[in-house]
Amino acid sequence: MPESDLAAARRSLDGDHKWATVQGYYWIFHAARALLFARGYREKSHRGLQAMLRDLYSSEIPQQMFDDFRDAMIMRESADYGVVSSVEGAEDILERA
Repeated sequence: MPESDLAAARRSLDGDHKWATVQGYYWIFHAARALLFARGYREKSHRGLQAMLRDLYSSEIPQQMFDDFRDAMIMRESADYGVVSSVEGAEDILERA
């Protein structure tokens, strides 16, 4: 995803932290998806992407980045399905992205 998408997510913080949370997560998701494509695979689910990424890149990507992806996924699901989000959570996701 282009940097402009991440910048748009940061601008969303001012008025809609739920949307900024979702945007930040999808920035991370699409970066992870590109890594999977680079190895010739395609994801079938968000959790599947997370698992495959760990299997394929565990020696190349720091554990913290896998943790960041997991945490961002949980926050995005909470924002979308549980209607639970915060400015702090959105800022955290955007920092990780």
